[in-house]
Amino acid sequence: MNEKYEEFLDHYKNPRNFRELEVFTCKGRSANYSCGDIVDLYILIDKATGKVLDISFSGEGCSVTIASTSILTEYLKDKTIQEIRNLTEDEFFKILAIPITTGRIKCALVGFNALIKCIQMIEQQQNVN
Repeated sequence: MNEKYEEFLDHYKNPRNFRELEVFTCKGRSANYSCGDIVDLYILIDKATGKVLDISFSGEGCSVTIASTSILTEYLKDKTIQEIRNLTEDEFFKILAIPITTGRIKCALVGFNALIKCIQMIEQQQNVN
C-alpha cells in the first residue's frame, strides 16, 4: 500500500477533529442514505478575521466518508470564509490525494456537502445582519 492510501486509512481509524463543538458559528448536515453515512460539520469562525478558529465533525459512515471528512477538517483549519467558499469539488478530490472510485464519490462528498450547507448558513446570517 502506498503512503497516501496509508494516510487515508489512518484518517479513518483515527479521525481528526471528531467531536461536536459546543460553540459554533455554523453546523451543516449531509448524508448519503444509500450507504448509511451521515455527518454534522461544525465551524467556529473568528468574526474579526473571518478565519476558522475551530472545526469538527460527528456522525457515522463508511471508511471513505470518515477519512475524507477528517482530511477536509484538517485542510480547513486557519482558512478564511472566502477561501472555503472558493473550494471546489475538484480541488477537494485533489486534497484527498487518492483516486475515489465512481461508486464511492457520494461517500467522499458527505463532509464536503455538509461544508456547503454550513457556508450557506453563514451567508444567510450575513444577509440578515
